[in-house]
Amino acid sequence: MMKIKLKSLKGFTLIELLSVIAVVAVLSAILIPVLSQFRSKSDNTKCMSNLRQLALASRLYANENKGNPGMDTWSWRKPANTYWHRRIFPYLVPGRTEADWGDEKLWRQDSDMKDGWVYACPSSDNEKSRGYYTMTYAMNRNIAGRPIWTIEDPTRVVWIMDFSEGHLAVGTQSDLEAHLPVFNDHNWHKGFANVAFVDGHVEHLEGATIPSVEDDPAFWGVR
Repeated sequence: MMKIKLKSLKGFTLIELLSVIAVVAVLSAILIPVLSQFRSKSDNTKCMSNLRQLALASRLYANENKGNPGMDTWSWRKPANTYWHRRIFPYLVPGRTEADWGDEKLWRQDSDMKDGWVYACPSSDNEKSRGYYTMTYAMNRNIAGRPIWTIEDPTRVVWIMDFSEGHLAVGTQSDLEAHLPVFNDHNWHKGFANVAFVDGHVEHLEGATIPSVEDDPAFWGVR
């Protein structure tokens, strides 16, 4: 009877396996920080885009409402449907009303909202910020109750900015330290915050350079 000779299969040696693992580990160590940095820049770009859209919508609202920035003089007694984020919603999504704000089904059906909730920074660590009522931007409360065109230097007065809680920025030192996502645990932009000014432009500012209303009243539109 004829014997069939089988070729012996040579497997990887332990040294070869360890070498491959070491190479993969080195590549991972190089690529993961690069990918993380890329994602961070992408999220920051999206955040600044969100603020531009919110500022533009607020400007459109103001143009049709005697310069009102979308927010009346502050009062806890104001009904929720008078808040600025509801008022500008029809300017972000044509065909919608203020009452539609926050309706997940409605905004997801619109192409402008499919890529993310425009009222929240994609870097936010809040689980709800990507799809429900939560917001991560606040309007400057100090410009409420007067037409925006009465602001002397709209290029340096803050309008809407990153905020980890709430929808109104007061500008006091304690308010910034508590809610600006630079000084607290919600450090979305690694020491920086995005700010939209009254003229509509957006800046990526180092947190330490954002003054309190006591230090720079003009920045906060205080007359």
